[in-house]
Amino acid sequence: MARPKPISERSATGEIERVYHEIKQTLRVTGVPLNFRTFAGYDDILPLFWDELHANLQTRDFETGADRIRARAVQSATALLPAHGQARIMMGESQRFQIQRALKLYHYINPKLLLLTSALKISLQGETLGRTGADLTSIPLIARGIPRQMYPMEFASEPNDDARVQEIYEDIKRAMSLSAVFGEYRTLALWPDYLSSAWQRVKPLLRLSAYREASEQIRQVSVHLARELPFPVRLTLRSIEAAGQEPEQILRLVERFETLLPSLILNNGLMLLTGSANRN
Repeated sequence: MARPKPISERSATGEIERVYHEIKQTLRVTGVPLNFRTFAGYDDILPLFWDELHANLQTRDFETGADRIRARAVQSATALLPAHGQARIMMGESQRFQIQRALKLYHYINPKLLLLTSALKISLQGETLGRTGADLTSIPLIARGIPRQMYPMEFASEPNDDARVQEIYEDIKRAMSLSAVFGEYRTLALWPDYLSSAWQRVKPLLRLSAYREASEQIRQVSVHLARELPFPVRLTLRSIEAAGQEPEQILRLVERFETLLPSLILNNGLMLLTGSANRN
């Protein structure tokens, strides 16, 4: 079965439009990340996933779990950077401010995406999630809504008319075995000089065994935290089949996102550590 194209926010209608709105309000972010837009291309899969997951996604447990993943990523990124690699990328003060806000947007949302993806995978593999016998009426919740200071999730186009940007896109896809460029790189492509410099600093680290180990450890932390989420998640391969999709194909897609997200989180941490540039 051919893989359908992701559905953009602008193209969303009906149930997909409803879920996109709830994603932004519940995850408190200014746009819809690629994993959700990809699931939306599979007809009823995104509403199925979202309606099973969203109760957990508005809990303090989920927010705290994402915090722990962030902290682990920063710790790992700090350990990976050689002393000479911590020199700052030079840019103007205004540009530096905007780029740091963009990096912090993805530093905020990607650990949440990894945690919910781990919960999806665990449930689809047949494991029951949720606290048996717990009083779920007393579970602390977080406020919904996008904070006013949250940076807008804006993207440079893909493919891109700027040959230099397109070359960086292709290099990222080759190095990370991607079929499409994830949102953080398309956002950073709004500042091509920064993306080029930051990527050239991060790319050599991808080949290190320590990098791969750090990425896998982040994934394992996410799996552990997903098993501690309070509300039941009752997704099965049969529910995917009932929604008219090929269960194994959807499971492979979920597994692929769970494999990719730790590296994206780690790369973002590396860029945050090297991206607080001094003024020219």
